[in-house]
Amino acid sequence: MAAEEHIQIIRQGVNVWNECRQKNPELIPDLHGADLIQANLDRAKLDKAKLKGAKFRGTLLPGADLRGADLGGADLIIAKLPMADLSGQNSSGRSSAGRASATWTSEGRTSPMRTSAEPN
Repeated sequence: MAAEEHIQIIRQGVNVWNECRQKNPELIPDLHGADLIQANLDRAKLDKAKLKGAKFRGTLLPGADLRGADLGGADLIIAKLPMADLSGQNSSGRSSAGRASATWTSEGRTSPMRTSAEPN
């Protein structure tokens, strides 16, 4: 299960989370399996985070930094990901990423999101 301390911090809001990440650059967030359904994680610094199996259903992630994050098995159904940085992320395993669930909606448009695990 995810580190309870990390869940408590992110639930205080993105500003608190990002400040914690800035003060602790060596921190590798452990939010695997966390329930983040419908959370507002706009511009959240989630780079290199352990997000395996996390539930992001309906979560707002515009501009989120997900570089190098482990999204294997993460539920991204109807997650909003415009301008999110997914470079270098790992979505191997049984992930919702890369299927119909990995779509984002921006200004009334829905587009499939490409992940490194998807074929071109």
